[in-house]
Amino acid sequence: MYDYNRYFDVEDMFSSLFVIAGQTHIKEDCFTRGLENHPFILDIEKGDYLKAYNYSVKEIFDEVSGVPIIEDYRNVINNYYWVGKCYFYINDKTHKAFSYIFLKLPFKKLLDMYNPYHETDLGNVLDIFLEKEKEITILEALVKRRKISLTLLSKEVDIAISTLRKYKNNDEYLYKASFVNIYKLASYFNVPETLFLKEVFQKK
Repeated sequence: MYDYNRYFDVEDMFSSLFVIAGQTHIKEDCFTRGLENHPFILDIEKGDYLKAYNYSVKEIFDEVSGVPIIEDYRNVINNYYWVGKCYFYINDKTHKAFSYIFLKLPFKKLLDMYNPYHETDLGNVLDIFLEKEKEITILEALVKRRKISLTLLSKEVDIAISTLRKYKNNDEYLYKASFVNIYKLASYFNVPETLFLKEVFQKK
């Protein structure tokens, strides 16, 4: 069940995490990689905003980054807050896992799109994301990030290279992959298994 009762409160919590990431100068990729594996994110992806609201911003950030904070910056509205708001909106509209969204449109790239003199509207950001996601497949992005060849990956995860080539060329093949192969790839790249789903949870 898609629960909107705490939607805007959780959106604010989520966006504030990006503000803290900016204030503490944590590396963008490290932050999103940690965030995508946190239970707070899974609750948002399920649409369970009441459960997600039970976390504290300080607790989440500490667990994601290992950096304790004194204040939670809940009242700071800046370009980092805008980035968080955009990611939240994209997830809501596409039902894609945050790990997928971060992979296809990295934090730094989205941050660079922000214009302090003219805040891009959310609808425009969604259009940009829908174009960006066509530029690179999931496995192609993971392989590029890990700097590994398909030949080596095939040996490491024990999946035929012909199968990996299909996955790399078209996300649709990956969405239909066996549970065993998804588990192997998720474990190897240390990403949530939801990354390999066409949609996470239907929000109705």
